[in-house]
Amino acid sequence: VAAGITLREAIDIYDGRKTSWPDGTPIRLVLRPKDDSDLDVLRGISKEFDAAVGRALRRPGMIVASTDKDAADIIENTPGSFGSLAQGMAIVENRKIKVFPLDGVTPGAKALSEGVYPHEKRYSFVTVRSPSPATRRFLDFTRSRKAASIISGAGYVPIR
Repeated sequence: VAAGITLREAIDIYDGRKTSWPDGTPIRLVLRPKDDSDLDVLRGISKEFDAAVGRALRRPGMIVASTDKDAADIIENTPGSFGSLAQGMAIVENRKIKVFPLDGVTPGAKALSEGVYPHEKRYSFVTVRSPSPATRRFLDFTRSRKAASIISGAGYVPIR
């Protein structure tokens, strides 16, 4: 698996057709709750992936991680695990989680910025129409060079 997996293999894992790694280790799929934004990203890849995710959610005995932290903990500590989470979280928390290249492309900020990795999760700030001065300063900061440096260092793509 060092070379990564294909999109077809990822779909087969979610669909339950691929159940072990090349060394024979059982694959332990780690899902997120049905309304989680990580699943929205996966479901948006293709109709076939959407259907596979739906079937995985209905299979009995599946591991479902309620939060990003739960997902990272389970993926990090479960032999043979496979799941999705923000790569930046793994970087910031210094997790011992292997990130698989997908169809030969390693996910990450550089690949996203260059447009070679199309599967992204966007984060947004939402506030009232007239935010407080402190909120306005924070939002302004998020667009600064300093914030861009912090965001990039955490493995995310900064606001443009």
